[in-house]
Amino acid sequence: MASSSNRKSNSSASRAAKPTFRKATAAQKRPVSKSAPASRPASVPAPKKPISAYTAPSRKTSSRVAASVKAKRPAKQVSGKGPAPRGLQSVPAKPAAAPASGKGIKKAGMRKAAVPALNQSIKKGARPVTARALNTPAPQAAPAKEPRPAGKIASGAKAIASKLPVPRVPRAAIAAVLLGVLALAVAAIVILNSGLFAATEIKIEGSVHVTQEQAEQLIDIKEGTTLFNVNEAELSSALKKNPWVSGVDIEREFPHTLVITPHERTVIAIAYIAADDIAWAIGDDSCWIAPMSLSVYVDADGNVVDDVEPVVADSQNSATQDGATRDADAQDQADTAATALPEGITALSGKDAAEALAKQSNAILLCDVSADVSPSSGDDVTSDLVLDGIAYAKGFTPEFVAQIKDISIASEEAISANLDSGVEVALGPPDDIALKERVVTQLLQQEQGVTFINVRTPNAYTFRSVPT
Repeated sequence: MASSSNRKSNSSASRAAKPTFRKATAAQKRPVSKSAPASRPASVPAPKKPISAYTAPSRKTSSRVAASVKAKRPAKQVSGKGPAPRGLQSVPAKPAAAPASGKGIKKAGMRKAAVPALNQSIKKGARPVTARALNTPAPQAAPAKEPRPAGKIASGAKAIASKLPVPRVPRAAIAAVLLGVLALAVAAIVILNSGLFAATEIKIEGSVHVTQEQAEQLIDIKEGTTLFNVNEAELSSALKKNPWVSGVDIEREFPHTLVITPHERTVIAIAYIAADDIAWAIGDDSCWIAPMSLSVYVDADGNVVDDVEPVVADSQNSATQDGATRDADAQDQADTAATALPEGITALSGKDAAEALAKQSNAILLCDVSADVSPSSGDDVTSDLVLDGIAYAKGFTPEFVAQIKDISIASEEAISANLDSGVEVALGPPDDIALKERVVTQLLQQEQGVTFINVRTPNAYTFRSVPT
């Protein structure tokens, strides 16, 4: 019995598989957990590095994912179709930080190019891989559609318009409308040129220097003129032959009246040329207008009076109180009529008359004008000294012009103004005109007894005064 049992044990021992020991290489040395078995199957080599995360793909996508991962990973893969070795435990994956560029994530050896392949491979019934799990950037909004060009809109509108039904108008109706319009036009022309609106009454409004008689001599209204076909340009040109006329207004009063009103030039200065004892009016356009009459009458306040008729005086009322008749010489003198002005009216001439005319026109009188100046109606002023005086006339305010008696323009440096108050103001060249006026006005308000003011340099003015 003993021998048989010993023989049996020996045979079983000889049939048992003996363990095979191999020398592990440096790449295969791995720490073995306590729960791992004592030996590994020879066909399963140790992995090169532990797997940090594992996601079980679906059956349809497992082959594609494995092929993509295998192509991108140079490390050795676990062969065999069995489950993972017991000594290798799965470790939960830690969420990786999103890259700054947002182009992709590298996980467990997988490159950025594998992520789009995973998203494209997921179909209905597979486990979705969300953008949050893969830390992919949010999808961008689709670009806004560009507005349709205007050309396309216009072509579309034309296409729509071409499809709309166009009403057809009979040719007879079109011809009738054209004939009606033509008939109305002919009738209007006939009526407007007929005697129904003939200009049979002409009213001409006179002005200060253009009397009604002078205007009538210049105007020639042709026969057949109506209120509608009157030639306004021709009338204006005819009246402008008078140098005082700057423009013409024509009004129509139906049915037969034309009202013509000439507008005079604005007088800004009057130049008195003592050598010729003549005064010339100067317009605000710096042109010579016309000479002015120096036979002037003024009232007690100095205002110019027109249409003064002399009064005829009879000397027979000068008989003596005792009733004696006068001698022959006195009788002859009594028979001679004597002329006299109305009471309070004074006749002026020369420079005084020119000054009165300047006051009437709210203009400045320029005196001490050189004899070389030769004015002509309608011509521009070319004298430098006269132009300097015009510059002061335009630069001063109307309130200050009203205080000026005259301005002497003997020379540029000697240009001076004489005020109605008797104050002489040395002006000099026509620059800083407004400042010079302001200095003179303030000085006359602050100082008493001023007789002379020098504002040739207004920032350094001087003055003289007499004690009061």
